[in-house]
Amino acid sequence: MDISSLSLFSTVNLRTRKCFDRQFARTDVKLLSLVRYKNIDPSRLSLTDAPTLATSFNCRHSCSDHAVCDNTVGSYKCSCLNGFVGEGRSCYDINECKTNAHNCSFHASCNNTVGSYICSCLVGFQGDGQSCHDIDECKTNAHDCSVHASCNNTVGSYMCSCLEGFQGDGRSCHDIDECKNNTHTCSGHASCNNTVGSYMCSCLVGFQGNGRSCNDINECKTYKHTCSVYASCNNTVGSYMCSCLEGFQGDGRSCLDIDECKNYTYDCSVYASCNNTVGSYSCKCHKGFLGDGRSCDDIDECHTNKHNCSDHAFCNNIIGSYECTCRQGFVGDGLSCHDIDECGDGTHKCDRNAKCKNIMGSHECVCRSGFSGDGYVCQDVDECSDGSHLCSLHSRCVNIPGSHSCICKDGYRGNGQSCNDINECKEGTAECSSKASCTNTPGSFSCKCIAGYRGDGKNCHDKDECSSGQHCARNADCRNTDGSYTCSCNSGFYGNGFLCFDVDECKEGIHCCHAEAQCSNTWGSYRCSCKKGYHGNGRQCKASSTGRPSHSSQFFYSALLSLLRYNYFVST
Repeated sequence: MDISSLSLFSTVNLRTRKCFDRQFARTDVKLLSLVRYKNIDPSRLSLTDAPTLATSFNCRHSCSDHAVCDNTVGSYKCSCLNGFVGEGRSCYDINECKTNAHNCSFHASCNNTVGSYICSCLVGFQGDGQSCHDIDECKTNAHDCSVHASCNNTVGSYMCSCLEGFQGDGRSCHDIDECKNNTHTCSGHASCNNTVGSYMCSCLVGFQGNGRSCNDINECKTYKHTCSVYASCNNTVGSYMCSCLEGFQGDGRSCLDIDECKNYTYDCSVYASCNNTVGSYSCKCHKGFLGDGRSCDDIDECHTNKHNCSDHAFCNNIIGSYECTCRQGFVGDGLSCHDIDECGDGTHKCDRNAKCKNIMGSHECVCRSGFSGDGYVCQDVDECSDGSHLCSLHSRCVNIPGSHSCICKDGYRGNGQSCNDINECKEGTAECSSKASCTNTPGSFSCKCIAGYRGDGKNCHDKDECSSGQHCARNADCRNTDGSYTCSCNSGFYGNGFLCFDVDECKEGIHCCHAEAQCSNTWGSYRCSCKKGYHGNGRQCKASSTGRPSHSSQFFYSALLSLLRYNYFVST
């Protein structure tokens, strides 16, 4: 109820109204709070309620502007209006939205006001805020879905889904080209035509069906073809083929008779004549042949003895006739034949190494002695190959036309039928080196270089034993000689050259050390060192400031003994 419509306050005395206006600038808020506090139904307010309400606005109390004053005996009581909290003299606004003390709908927003609050339904809902109901945007057509989408209402909102055959977010939907994307179900024998939100399937020419299932039309069976009466119709997938019958030519829809005789496409025998007919032809064998025209066999006059050839002639059947040819050894036209003397006129075929003998209708050839064959071909008898010769085992058989000759092999002499070995070593005809030995062998000889030489026996060279290996002792010198070598022990060693021993020059007394020097044997030599009290190189020692030389007879005898031992080994 609007507080400005309450005219009942016009009856309040002027003093009370002035107090009311001075104390409460917002009369509507104060009065509404008072009405709510007193639990007064605004619609039932009357003039009798004015004094009661006016009393509540006593100007002589200290109650809060947001409180009501209740008079008591000798005093008064201040009580905060609904929507406020405090002790009455001081009242504060209650935020019902924050303290969740409101009664707004779950689907509404709460907005706090001074001493109260306001409930407003959320977007997608409608009502007074305390009771809010879902708005069906789909039913009320308040959505923004595409015309190619379905609208599905949800609590407080809605959802857009593109229809089948479209794609997008529901608010914008585009047609799907199933034909281009190959997502259609058209038959492989149908064409696909895209439509808005779908597609159409149409069977190709030569097929029938609903487009998704297309079956071949058998034009031949249903007589829907245009083939010639002289052609065969062969059904194919989606069509048919016309093929001219045998004996006709064309594209199958127009067929003309083939003149096989003129085009040489017939299969008549080469010995038959061809007669063209409509769509075919006939064959007839020529004279001298027998058959059905496609196969014609020659009549063999010779075999049926219907010829007139001479008794000395051959009857030769030819295709469609025959020929008479005088036999070999006869001459004539075949009907009359006379004997030929091949030996006399030189027309025989005897080998040059054969004799010719004429006989009726022919001649005979006999190979001469030393030749073999049928007389027409005479080959020399190779006595050397067939083993019929009389040559010695040590001779060589040479075949000649009509005979053979025997020649003794190298190293043998005789008439060929008897051959004896030649001793080249004894007769001095061997070609061995002077440094080789000669050994006679059957039909030949062999040469072998003697010891100290090498070669093939015919050429022998000195063998350098010194360069070909270690023949002498390690401490010996090897010297090559013609056909041999010598070994000599090196200086400082003794022996036969094959065995060499170190000479102890100090012990044998064959050194050159000074009498006042010490001799020390080394391998193959010796070393001299002056004794104490002397100085020099060992071979020459001079006394120092003190000291004198002394001689030892024992050293002399020791040297003599060593010399005797050395001479002994050298001699052996």
